[in-house]
Amino acid sequence: MAPHLPIPPNWKAPGAPAEAATGTPATPTAKQESPHDEGPSVEETALAEYRAELEGWWENLFRAAGSRDPETVCRHIDRTVEEDGAGLGDDVQAAVDGLCLRANVAPDAPSALRFWTEAMRRLPAERFFAYGPEASYILIGAGDTLHRWTSAAGEEPRRAEQLGAALHTMRLSMFVPGAVGTPFAHLLLGRIRHETGDREGAVADLARAFYIEDEPDGGALFEGLDEELLEMARQGAEELERGAETAGY
Repeated sequence: MAPHLPIPPNWKAPGAPAEAATGTPATPTAKQESPHDEGPSVEETALAEYRAELEGWWENLFRAAGSRDPETVCRHIDRTVEEDGAGLGDDVQAAVDGLCLRANVAPDAPSALRFWTEAMRRLPAERFFAYGPEASYILIGAGDTLHRWTSAAGEEPRRAEQLGAALHTMRLSMFVPGAVGTPFAHLLLGRIRHETGDREGAVADLARAFYIEDEPDGGALFEGLDEELLEMARQGAEELERGAETAGY
C-alpha cells in the first residue's frame, strides 16, 4: 500500500521555490531530542499544534450546526454546501495545494504533520466543511500520517496519543463531503478502529472499503494488509452485497 496520498489533482509546480508557493519556510527533518533538552520535543510540538487545530475544527462544526447530534450536523453541512458555491481564492488554493504536496513528500511524520496543520490554517476555520475536496484531503492525509507514525512510536503512552488523534481525525473526515465513499478513507478508519479495539466499527469500515473498491481481494489498495483484516473486510463486504441484493439494488 502506498504510504502517501496522491498529489493534489489541481496542484501545479510553482516557478519559485517551495517557500514562495506555500508562504512558509522549508521544514528541516525532525531530529530526536536529547533526554537532557528542556521543553517539548519536535514530535510533541507538532502533535500538540495539530491537535489544537483539529479541536478547533470540531468545535466550529458543532457551533455552526448548533448541535452535536450527528444527523443535525450532517443536515447543516448539506445545507451549507448547497448554499455556498464559492471556492477558495487562487492564492489560497495554491498555498493549500502546495502544503499538501509538501506534507506528502516530507521526510518524517512530525514534519508532515506540521504541513497538514498549516494547510488546515489556510482554510476558513468556521466553514472548513464547505470546502470538501480540500478539507477531506487534509484530514485523510493527516490521519494517514498519524497512523503511520504510531508504528514508529516506541512508548505506549505516545503511541496511544497518536492513535487517538488519528481516530479523532478520521471521525471528523466522515462529516466532510468527499471522504465518505472514498475506499482509502474507510480502509484507514477501519484499521485505526481495529487497533483501538473497536472490532464492530473496524468491520463496518473495512467492509465499505472492500465493497466500494470492488476488486479481487481488494485490489492494490488492500495489498499487504494483515490477513485477519483482509478476511474481516471480505466477509463484511459479502454481508453488504447480500443486503443490497435483498433491497433490490
